[in-house]
Parts: sequence; C-alpha cells; structure tokens
Amino acid sequence: MLRGTTTTAGAVGAAIGGFTAAAAWVPTDLSGAGLTFTSVSGRYTRIGNMVFASAQLTFPVTADGSAIAISLPVAVPNLNYAQTPSILNINTGSATIYMAVPTKNTSGFSIINHTTGAAVINSGFATQTITVSIIYPAT
Repeated sequence: MLRGTTTTAGAVGAAIGGFTAAAAWVPTDLSGAGLTFTSVSGRYTRIGNMVFASAQLTFPVTADGSAIAISLPVAVPNLNYAQTPSILNINTGSATIYMAVPTKNTSGFSIINHTTGAAVINSGFATQTITVSIIYPAT
C-alpha cells in the first residue's frame, strides 16, 4: 500500500529535473547491413538524465557478418560511464550470456559476448528474437 501525498507526473518530473512520458521506439539496424527486423516493438521513458528503454525484435535470416548495432531512442553521451552493459535475453540453445552495451557518442548499442568481450555479428543471431532493457544516461 502506498501512503502519502499523490501528485501528477508533471509535478514529479519538475521535482526530479524533467520528465518525458513513455513513448514508442522502433529499433533499427545501424550495422550498415540494411537489416529489416521483424516483430519489432519498443518503449522508453526518460526521467531526468536517465533513459529506460526496452524492446523486442527478430533478426532476419539474411543477417550478414557485420557487428550488431541497433538504434536507441535517445543519443548516448560521449562518456565512458554511459557504456554500462545490460543483460540481453535470447534463446540460442547455448549457455552464452550476451550483453547490450550503449555505444558512447552514438544513438545505438552493440551486443557483446559476456565471457569473451567480443562483438557479436548479425549472422550469429539470424532468425533469433532478442529482448533487451537498457538503462543509460542521456547527458
């Protein structure tokens, strides 16, 4: 049970440095391969300086050997701490853990193998559906 004073989102936003209501976001391919994802859905919320983005998408069978790069709804600042990795959900049948990492000074993220630190290529996820939630600073 919540107790206390209720307020509107606008008042809360003003108190914490700006609030942008949740909005739709359609992740796109930034790898240069011209991939068209299917079953794409995404939402994000920006609260103050922080962006909370979640999405699900399916890679095409025609995925190539380029390193995965997928768009984010708000640009990532050119700061090392903006590259905080997030766990990525994918069912490849292996025990490999993948991380989604915002790429500083871009509007995208890459996917890396948690164990090796190596960038994952598009063809490695061909026909796979990924689900990701990323939290990163906007400035």
